[in-house]
Amino acid sequence: MRSSEHLGDQFVFLSDPEGKLVKHYSGIEHAYETFNPGTYVVGKDGKIAYSFTNISYTVRAPVEDVLAAVRKVVG
Repeated sequence: MRSSEHLGDQFVFLSDPEGKLVKHYSGIEHAYETFNPGTYVVGKDGKIAYSFTNISYTVRAPVEDVLAAVRKVVG
């Protein structure tokens, strides 16, 4: 079972595999036109509760950290 299924409808998961949204934010390296992945957990109040970015596209946020942030926001 995927982590999103455990959380039910309490959270919306957003993915941008085609890069349509990233152009509105600072997640693109213009010199190479590559995307720097970012992971954010945003509370219902609109405040960022967790963020993770890395200059390397191969490094992702640790799943345990993301889930801990989601659990904290969900309560």
